[in-house]
Amino acid sequence: MFQKFYKSRVWIMLFMLLPFIGNAQIPGLPPGWGFTLNPSSATYAIPTTVAFSGVDALQAGDWIGAFYDDDGTLECGGAIQWTGTGNVALVAFGNDIYDPNKSGFAEGEAIQWKFYRTATSTEVCVKAYDGDGDEFFFATGDIKAVASFGSCAPPLAELTLNLVSGWNWVSFNVLPLEGNDLNSVLGDTGYAEGDFIQAPGAVADFIDGYGWYGDLEFINPNLMYQLKLASAKTLVVSGAPVNVAEPITLNPGWNWIGYKPQMPLNINTALVSPSFVEGDFIQTPGAVSEFIEGYGWYGDIELMNPGFGYQIKVTNSGTITYPESVSLNFLDNKTQVKANEISTSIVGREAPVWPNPVVFPFYQTNRYRVYIEGEPITEMGSMLSAWNDGEIRGKCMLQAPPPPRPRQFALQMGSMFATEPGFYFIAYDFATDKVYDILETHNFESNNNMGTFYEPLPLTAIVEGGTIDICGTVTDANTGLPIAGAAIQAETGEANYGVPDWPNPVVFPFYQTNRYRVYIEGEPITEMGSMLSAWNDGEIRGKCMLQAPPPPRPRQFALQMGSMLATEPGFYFIAYDFATDQVYDILETHNFESNNNMGTFYEPLPLTAIINSVVYNTITDANGEYCIEDVQSGIYTISASADGYEPAEVTDVVVGDASIVQDFELVPIITCLDAEILNFPESLSDQCVGEYSIDFSEVEALNGEPTWSVNPETAGIFDNLLFIANQDYTGDVTISLLVVAVEPCQNASAEVTFSVFPLPVVECPDDMEVYLADLPINLQGASPVGGFYSGTGVEEGVFSVAEPDQYEITYTFTDENGCTGYCTFMITVLPDVIVPELVFGNLHWPEEANIFVGGYFTAYGQVVIENGILGENGYEGLVVDFGISEEDTNPETWTNWYAGEYSGISGYTDRPEYSAELGNDLAEGTYYYAVRYTFNDIFYYGGYPNGFWDGIDNVSGILTVSAEIPECSIDWANVQWPESGEIYVGDDYVVYAQVYSENFEGQVIPGLTAWIGYSDEDVDPSLFTNWIEATFNVFVGNNSEYMANIGASIIVEGTYYYASRFQCEGGDFVYGGIGGLWESNSGVLTVLPFECEVECPADFDICINAEPIILTGAEPEGGEYSGIGVVDGVFYPEEAGVGEFVITYTYECEGGIAEAIGGDIATCEFVITVLGLVTVECPEDQELCFDDEPFVFGDFVFDPTEYEPGVYDFTFTEEGPCNTAECTFTITVIGPVTVECPEDQELCFDDEPFVFGDFVFDPTEYEPGVYDFTFTEEGPCNTAECTFTITVIGPVTVECPEDQELCFDDEPFVFGDFVFDPTEYEPGVYDFTFTEEGPCNTAECTFTITVIGPVTVECPEDQELCFDDEPFVFGDFVFDPTEYEPGVYDFTFTEEGPCNTAECTFTITVLAAPVIVEQPSDISVLYGMNAEFSIVAEYVDAYQWFGPNGLIAGAEGASLLLEAVTLADQGEYYVQVTNECGVISSEVVTLTVNPWTQVIDLGGPVNGASTYLSLVEDDLATIFDPVMDDLQYVEFYQPNKVFVPGSLSFPFTEERGAKVGLKSGYPTSVTVTGYPTLGSIVNLPAGWSIMPVWSQGVVLAEDVFGPLGANLIMAVSIDYSGVYWPAYNIKTLEHLVPGNAYLVALGVAGTIDFDVPLLKATAPGYNSLPANKTSWNTVEMTGVQHIIAVTKDALAQLKIGDVLGAFNQNGMIAGMYEITERSSNIAIRIYGNEFTANNVNGFAEGDFLTFKVYRNGEIIDVTSIFDQNLPNTCFFTENGMSAIVGFKAEATSVNEFNADLVANLYPNPAKDFVTIETNFDIRNLKVVNYVGQVVLDRNIDQKGYQINTSTFGPGIYFVQIQTPDGVVITKRLTVN
Repeated sequence: MFQKFYKSRVWIMLFMLLPFIGNAQIPGLPPGWGFTLNPSSATYAIPTTVAFSGVDALQAGDWIGAFYDDDGTLECGGAIQWTGTGNVALVAFGNDIYDPNKSGFAEGEAIQWKFYRTATSTEVCVKAYDGDGDEFFFATGDIKAVASFGSCAPPLAELTLNLVSGWNWVSFNVLPLEGNDLNSVLGDTGYAEGDFIQAPGAVADFIDGYGWYGDLEFINPNLMYQLKLASAKTLVVSGAPVNVAEPITLNPGWNWIGYKPQMPLNINTALVSPSFVEGDFIQTPGAVSEFIEGYGWYGDIELMNPGFGYQIKVTNSGTITYPESVSLNFLDNKTQVKANEISTSIVGREAPVWPNPVVFPFYQTNRYRVYIEGEPITEMGSMLSAWNDGEIRGKCMLQAPPPPRPRQFALQMGSMFATEPGFYFIAYDFATDKVYDILETHNFESNNNMGTFYEPLPLTAIVEGGTIDICGTVTDANTGLPIAGAAIQAETGEANYGVPDWPNPVVFPFYQTNRYRVYIEGEPITEMGSMLSAWNDGEIRGKCMLQAPPPPRPRQFALQMGSMLATEPGFYFIAYDFATDQVYDILETHNFESNNNMGTFYEPLPLTAIINSVVYNTITDANGEYCIEDVQSGIYTISASADGYEPAEVTDVVVGDASIVQDFELVPIITCLDAEILNFPESLSDQCVGEYSIDFSEVEALNGEPTWSVNPETAGIFDNLLFIANQDYTGDVTISLLVVAVEPCQNASAEVTFSVFPLPVVECPDDMEVYLADLPINLQGASPVGGFYSGTGVEEGVFSVAEPDQYEITYTFTDENGCTGYCTFMITVLPDVIVPELVFGNLHWPEEANIFVGGYFTAYGQVVIENGILGENGYEGLVVDFGISEEDTNPETWTNWYAGEYSGISGYTDRPEYSAELGNDLAEGTYYYAVRYTFNDIFYYGGYPNGFWDGIDNVSGILTVSAEIPECSIDWANVQWPESGEIYVGDDYVVYAQVYSENFEGQVIPGLTAWIGYSDEDVDPSLFTNWIEATFNVFVGNNSEYMANIGASIIVEGTYYYASRFQCEGGDFVYGGIGGLWESNSGVLTVLPFECEVECPADFDICINAEPIILTGAEPEGGEYSGIGVVDGVFYPEEAGVGEFVITYTYECEGGIAEAIGGDIATCEFVITVLGLVTVECPEDQELCFDDEPFVFGDFVFDPTEYEPGVYDFTFTEEGPCNTAECTFTITVIGPVTVECPEDQELCFDDEPFVFGDFVFDPTEYEPGVYDFTFTEEGPCNTAECTFTITVIGPVTVECPEDQELCFDDEPFVFGDFVFDPTEYEPGVYDFTFTEEGPCNTAECTFTITVIGPVTVECPEDQELCFDDEPFVFGDFVFDPTEYEPGVYDFTFTEEGPCNTAECTFTITVLAAPVIVEQPSDISVLYGMNAEFSIVAEYVDAYQWFGPNGLIAGAEGASLLLEAVTLADQGEYYVQVTNECGVISSEVVTLTVNPWTQVIDLGGPVNGASTYLSLVEDDLATIFDPVMDDLQYVEFYQPNKVFVPGSLSFPFTEERGAKVGLKSGYPTSVTVTGYPTLGSIVNLPAGWSIMPVWSQGVVLAEDVFGPLGANLIMAVSIDYSGVYWPAYNIKTLEHLVPGNAYLVALGVAGTIDFDVPLLKATAPGYNSLPANKTSWNTVEMTGVQHIIAVTKDALAQLKIGDVLGAFNQNGMIAGMYEITERSSNIAIRIYGNEFTANNVNGFAEGDFLTFKVYRNGEIIDVTSIFDQNLPNTCFFTENGMSAIVGFKAEATSVNEFNADLVANLYPNPAKDFVTIETNFDIRNLKVVNYVGQVVLDRNIDQKGYQINTSTFGPGIYFVQIQTPDGVVITKRLTVN
């Protein structure tokens, strides 16, 4: 019924349209919507219930139209107006087949629909759908209903991506309609600066206020992308679905692919390609699958999802195309679970709830099988996870791939880095419902997938669970076999006390600073002074002190750690607690990450100190395996040992979150014997050059293979065990023996070195002639001196013979090396001759002279000695003097004579001339002068003008000396000579100039300065700039002549002009020229180029086959020959070849101007003619015709008409100066040729070829027809021919098309019935044949079709070029980096092909040169301090520092730290910074090492002074200048030297101390500067010396003096502060203070070592006398002291409070001591008279010591009992030593003590002996030296005695004479 309704409406509508049949023009029809009412039609009903989807509903009055396509234009084929109140039907009309123009729908044509909105007069494209959702296609007679209308626009889609903070793998199956640029797809909200997106080869970053920026500009739906965000966000992309039909290309290896379908698909539906093979692999974060042949994809990825990104690794190239649509009915719930959402909640079980890993940029998927006690996990539901540093990095469920593949885990692990160590595993076994730690660990490497379906990697579950084990295997290092019973120990460090001496870390490029708090048994470290350090692999990476930030922040460590890598695992910690003074290992470890600072002020990270040492022990089993179970975390040393093996250990093993596998290979202990060498000489005698050998036959080499060697090899050869010397070698020779033992035993080696000395160079005097009468003579003049002469007539160096003759004398000399050389010379003994005689002498000039007081003149005398010997210094044996007298008397009476000097041969008389300058010491007056010649002890006097003085004809000269000296004046000047000249550069050129002054005629003009000047321009001399000061030469008449050498200063060739210049005492210059004062009359000097001349040898000839010759004969020798054929001075004729060769001899002149101008080269040439080997020329081999003319070659004639055809051999011979040559040749006589033809032939076109001899006729190669042929035979001598005919009968034919070239995607090629579709063929060439059957033959043709494939283009690899590199060339492409700024440049190559266009891209990166941003700076530091240079530079690959000694090894960082600098470090430094584009140097900077300063305190009148510095300024006067007004003296001992103000100063000797006396002004000080380079060892002589303190701090006297033992007699402070006297256990000298000095007495010379601990104590102050409680005068403390020990036995006789005073013989008190205790010995210091004192202020040397006791106002005279074993007993001596062992009261004076005893010494001082006279018998006699040593001890029992003192050294001694009653009288004795 419903259908009938429609049909009725249709017919009604047709009835309505009848009036419009034809081109329908319905009223109200929209413009352009007219249509034709054709016979065929289809009807489409549109009910009011029609649905509208994606398009606005129709309004009443709107139109609906159906349109067809007319050649690209839509034409209306039917329309109906919508009423909105009832159903309507649209009739669409078909095409009229009789109309040539299309006027309707074609059958099956798709109907295209439009709405016309009447209200807005707009058209809208729509789609119409039936009830099944299908569109409409025209079919005549169809009546269908429209169920819905939709939009023509593509269906809008939406992609929602829930992005997490960190990494996301994404792809896009929807792109915005506005475009696929990055900002359109991603938007610009919800991002933070630093977010970025990347794809292979491109990246973009998000920039606030700008959006996305970078190489990645557009989204490609074929790719996946990695998107890293700072915070999570939801991204919604709305737009059109992407084209899934476009294939995605896959290349071998890894590919990033996007997922383009709009719905999830099963992986085996979505991912299909014939190129997939087993082992291909796909992954997305949290899931992986692998391709299995015959099965498909298997793994966690069962469903591919929109928005997900995937990485696929394939073996072969290929493509994938996603299906356009697929039914999802097959999908079950399981496959729709997201791949990485692995359920870990298993009902009723203890399965772990592991979190999902975050998304990472890098992944690695390994296949594992987990074994529990050897059995694999196989129960489905089991799980495996990967972790690093507590963070989950991957998890997976157990898989069951198709058999025979075992059940296994495909574990995908992620990382932020391409490589990362430290991964560990945790497994869950569904069967046991337990979680297991895994023994093995893993180092992550991106995309390096490991394990296969068939062989997954094994993992070992630790059965106990939750523990950390140390396991491993111990094997033999040589055999690899296991070692059973090996002892294994794992031990943490034991408790360590004391402040650790951790080194400073080096400088690193990467740092991380974390804040920590260290806990010891739950309590934090809070004591300041505590420390924390970070380490990795035994290297310190950072250290810090405990900090106390402002409360409420807790005390904590801010630990900066450094690394060479941006990330690095394995850091561990060590802490030091100041409170417990203990070092602790830290339980926790750390993985370094640059700049990822952790911990805060308020919440520092906790660290746990390991309290006690932990030790685990075990042994290996029969398989060599061990396992230490349940190990506590910490830092361990693991060791292994076994009998017969070297032990091994591994330190700093960090045991943290995972078990450790530690294997050992132990090296067997091999029993062997070390090599041994016996009887090898310890030394060898030095040798003299010549013939010698050394025998080593007694040397034995045991337990090894001996090898002898000689160094240098040129020294000689080693023949078996005999060394044979090279007779020309001198220098050191080392002979070595190496005996190589069997490993691992020790080799043995020995060597001995001796010297081979050259023979001494001995030079004899020149050959000589002597007269017989002069003999004997002492032989001398040979060198070196010390040798001896020998020969006829020689005895003990004296030569004497009786007969004239020639005698050869030999001089022999042996040097200090024992080497002897000799030389010879000749002595010719001549018969006696006449003795030389002085025959003439005069006063040559001047006759008179006038000078002023203080002036001088030059007098000349000439002399002739017949037979005299005239040398450079005048006559041998002649002495010439000039005399002056106030009276004109005979010169024989004169007394004032002045030595003359030889002046040379006179230019006027050719006689030898002598001269002298006279008169400068004379007063005003008239004087007379003459000459005295002394020869053979006879005086001869010369007079003026021409002979010996006689007072008449030859008289004295007259000198007038005037008192008043007139002013200097210049009245005339010139250039005397030469007027002009010519020299070579560097030659001397002396110019003479004269000056005249009226006031000083014939005299030297006082105050006058003279110059000779020159210029390269002829200008006024006042403009000259080159002036050479001239010196006085001679008086010429009344003129003074001066001279100067200007040639030596001219080093450039050219013409120069010269003049003279004179000046009086700063007055005006006067210039002289040629002939007089300068008036454009300069002298002219031509300077020629410096010439260096050489002479070559004569030209010569040489054969080319001669041996090479050494070139000689050029003069001077020593130059270099060069030219063709010359090598190292040898001419090689064969190398040069035949011809004339110019040989150049080059000589480099040396010396003189050659050196001044840098040397000069001279050359000459000569010719060497190389004569060649003679050759003989033969003609070429000849072929002659039988009838040719005769062949002529020189004199040789060959007539072929006279020879039969054949071959004839001939030889030519030639004799030459260097060789004989010959050659051979051949003449062939050729006879006449003939030819023969076949009969005529007829051949079919396809017959076999017709063959006649060499003639072949192939009819298949000819067109049908008749062919004539002529056979011609060309012979060398004639031509023969004949003719014949061949007829070819033709074939039937067939026609083929022309060869074709088709593109791979062209339309099919059609030729008749032949069709070729190129899309079905691979690119290549294809041959085809057409065949035609004929009556005589079958015809065929062939043609070729070439299928042209797509063109490709090849790009070069990406390049990195330096900014100054040569241009990069790739084919025609040239890139010049010098024309580009540093940066990255992209290039595309495009190749246009006949069928397609191909392109590729590549990148060129231009690298910059290194740039120094901040230069290093000069540094000035104290000696011993650290100095650090640094530099800031960019684009640097490497640094290298240089110092004063060149390259500094290992100084390869941006800074240079010099620790504890010394003077050797002082100097200039710079650094070179380098990258692959170049190297530049920094500015040179200077390190200045400054000296130290030491203050020497002077606290009182007498002080010790010393220094531990090597002084910069050591002059005493300079050092003590600040206290010079108060200074009395500075005194040194051994050697004894004293400085007092005003005396000659001398250096302060650092090796000794000094005694410094001050008059006043104390306390004060002086300051010295120097370097602490003296060391700590002070060498002191025997006896008393002043010891310096070579320590920088206060030290204990006991530490310094204790090691000396009994050798130390006493040490005394100079400033009264104490005494160190071990013999009496007196040690009031407790401290030794830097800057002070101490008197020290040693028994023998010894050393003092100040390398002892320093004290924190301050230096003790200056020690003054206590307050005077007596009525005695105050003691004056002087620098002269005598030390007296008072024993406790003696003190027992006194009372506490008593004052013991010491008095000299004048009754003056000079020492006192208050008794404060009596339990120990004391020392009293008494003072002597100082040499600087004006009055007596102490004991005199030798004074008797008298003591009194002051007790409560009472003075008691006492007699002291002295220890007689000490040298000085009761007599005062400077630096004396005495000891009082008791007192007797009531003794009043020394006179009472010895009034009746007489003992005298004489002589005193003594030298060889001394006599003792006494009035009593001497019981015992002792002599004690200055330091208390007994040098003589005799029991005498007689009056008087004589002592031999010649064996005593010089010094002061004390003679102790004992009476029969035991009284000892001491006398002082001085021995010189």
